[in-house]
Amino acid sequence: MSILRASACRTSCPRCFDMNKTELKNAAIDSIESMADFYEKTADEIWENPELSLKEYKAAALMTETSFERVFIDGTAELLPNFTLEKLMYDNFEKIGVVQHNDEERAFAAELRKTFPPQSAVPGIGAHFNADIAETVMEKTHDLTEPLNDFLMPYYSGTGFTAGSTDVGDVSWLTPAAQIETATWPSGMPLHTWQTVACGKSSIAYKGMLCAGKVMAASAIDLIEDPELLKAAREEFKRRAKGGYTCPIEPETVPTAL
Repeated sequence: MSILRASACRTSCPRCFDMNKTELKNAAIDSIESMADFYEKTADEIWENPELSLKEYKAAALMTETSFERVFIDGTAELLPNFTLEKLMYDNFEKIGVVQHNDEERAFAAELRKTFPPQSAVPGIGAHFNADIAETVMEKTHDLTEPLNDFLMPYYSGTGFTAGSTDVGDVSWLTPAAQIETATWPSGMPLHTWQTVACGKSSIAYKGMLCAGKVMAASAIDLIEDPELLKAAREEFKRRAKGGYTCPIEPETVPTAL
């Protein structure tokens, strides 16, 4: 947050009056990207230089003539992929099929979409790293105008990711793990908003969770019935996790009431 404040300051301090709109825009983008780069570091990279974030905050405070207090809240490790389990779950998703929504659900989603900015990012991690996948998704969503995504994303297998936080990352360093995502709210909806809450007890959310449960259950059955498949998943896990797990939570950290 300090870095974002620094970019805002550059539009108000005296020397910024000599900057044109393009220069101001680029300055803000540079600052935002530097923060994103920090969040995309692995736990090992952070512990190699634990004072890095503190230096960034000090610099931001100096630029904005403000002060800050460092409070450690939590930390999560990066997700360790397991292509064996990912492919298994994708295959089962294809067999089970995606959720089909009725007219009432689509109408609800369309009305809810009117309450937040138009979608601009192509959904799906694969679309971020594969132009062909992005093109396919754009076609299926009719250029991001569909209120609900009722199709299975093209299969993508890679280490690319979008930044976020989940304790599944820590779990993935202790045992083979994979995740599945289903449509439980309108496409493009911002997270952690009242719109998210509004969908929580809807039939859209229920159908999406039920579909995910079926895929997970089918995948678990396959692993139980096929020891070689389970062995392959464990061998891949051992290969990827050979460096060992690094806990991103500071050693002397105690729970904090928020």
